[in-house]
Amino acid sequence: MADIIVTTPKSRMAEAAREAEEIKRWGGGEYHRDYRAPRIPNVEVGDRVYYVEDGYIRGFALVCKIVKATICTADGKPAFRVCMDATTWKWIKPVMVTPQEVPRSFMYAENLKRYAPLGRGLSRESVEIVGGWLDPRPEVKEPCRP
Repeated sequence: MADIIVTTPKSRMAEAAREAEEIKRWGGGEYHRDYRAPRIPNVEVGDRVYYVEDGYIRGFALVCKIVKATICTADGKPAFRVCMDATTWKWIKPVMVTPQEVPRSFMYAENLKRYAPLGRGLSRESVEIVGGWLDPRPEVKEPCRP
């Protein structure tokens, strides 16, 4: 398994919130992240995709399928779409991160070494789930700190 961390840029936060509300009204759906070679994550169905918003890892959804295209129309490089089932979304106790720690594309959760005990990275055992996909976004009261 190769859980990854992705960032929602501040310029797209409102769009992401609207998308999440629409998916709730529809009773489910998928979130997508697109990648092009050579920066393609090594993920599989069942892996977690953690999301960073406003300097905190807020939650995750599970990969439900991976769509590979042989050609990306823009530049001819292979394209890759990671699809997450919105109903698998879990809010976690926020984990503070800096912009330098999480690149704009993605990083493997195991590489967030300063967070977990003994420098083992962010792991499934080290996050605290505090809500599900229909619950409101929790406020940051007491974030997890390294």
